[in-house]
Amino acid sequence: MKLIIGYIFIGIGLFLTSGMLLSIIDGESTLKEDSPIWLFIILPLIVSGVLNIYYHYKRLKINSKEQLENELLTIVLKENGVITVAKLAASSTLTLSNAEKALEDFAKRGVASRKITESGIIVYEFLTIGSKEDQSTAKSI
Repeated sequence: MKLIIGYIFIGIGLFLTSGMLLSIIDGESTLKEDSPIWLFIILPLIVSGVLNIYYHYKRLKINSKEQLENELLTIVLKENGVITVAKLAASSTLTLSNAEKALEDFAKRGVASRKITESGIIVYEFLTIGSKEDQSTAKSI
C-alpha cells in the first residue's frame, strides 16, 4: 500500500509542478509568486512519496532476510543441528560464499559454533537446536 501511495504522491507532485511551470512560461504567474506553493506544498508531497517507496522496499528487504534465516534454520534442523557450508549451499538457494557468510553470522551471534572434524572438515553445530534426547531430558529452570 505504501508503494502505491508513494507513486500517487509523486505523480500528483509532478503534475502540479508541470502545471506551475506552464503557468510561469505562459506569463500567468511568476516564479516568485509560485515558489512558496511549490516549496511548502508540492515538494513535501513529492518527498513524502519518495519516502513511502523507500520504506516499502526497506521492509521487503528485512522480510526477505528473515525468511532466508527461517529457511536456513529449517535445513539445519533437518540435519540435526550440524551442517557444513557445502551441505547448506546444496540444500538451499545460497551460493557457497553466501552459505559460509550465513553460517559465520550464526556463529558470531552465538547460535552456532564452529568445529573441525578429524578429516579437516569445518562443521557448524547449532547449540540452540539440541537433539531430541536433550529436549526430552531437559529439566525445568
